[in-house]
Amino acid sequence: LDLFWHFAARVDDPHIGENAASCKPADGDRLLLLTAEEHGWSEETTVDRVSPCYRYEEPSLTAHFSTRKRLPAEFVSLIAPASVTGKLTQWEETKSQAIIRAYRFCGGGERHDMLFGDQDGFRRLGPWMSDARFMYSGFSRNGRQHLILCAGSFLEFGGNRIVNFKHHVEWFEWSSTGAAGEFDCSDASALTQLHLPILVPNLAD
Repeated sequence: LDLFWHFAARVDDPHIGENAASCKPADGDRLLLLTAEEHGWSEETTVDRVSPCYRYEEPSLTAHFSTRKRLPAEFVSLIAPASVTGKLTQWEETKSQAIIRAYRFCGGGERHDMLFGDQDGFRRLGPWMSDARFMYSGFSRNGRQHLILCAGSFLEFGGNRIVNFKHHVEWFEWSSTGAAGEFDCSDASALTQLHLPILVPNLAD
């Protein structure tokens, strides 16, 4: 299996390790290409060519990840500004599971969790319980919160139901913007319960 990240021509001098790849564009901005710890794929950087317009070519760099394993297989990566520090890890509880996977990016006083489910039904992981196929939660030390739910009908945190719908909805998104927060949804008329924001433990650096 092969996975390629093709960078724009102005991106040069990337550094790729098992956990992160940093790219330094010519204008001085920096990006991080983070990969999950202990992913087990090989990593290399190659020099290619890109043509931004007719009869003109520029050198560009490609990050190449490869492995040999049985399908299905997955590889998780995250692009972020270099000013962001932290690690991308897979939840220990999901490393031996095939129907649910979860990843966490944590650092700089922020925590971002992403949960993926391949089958219908209820699933419990850490403080979360839901029937959603995808769930994202983001919490920051300054109190900012962000939640996304896809293909689900409810969401619980710490045993308390915080979001509930009459039926499955395609997507739901809530953020703590403003005094009471704001949300958007594929079918807002199906919403029957919304208890947000939620109390979370203090976040470390």
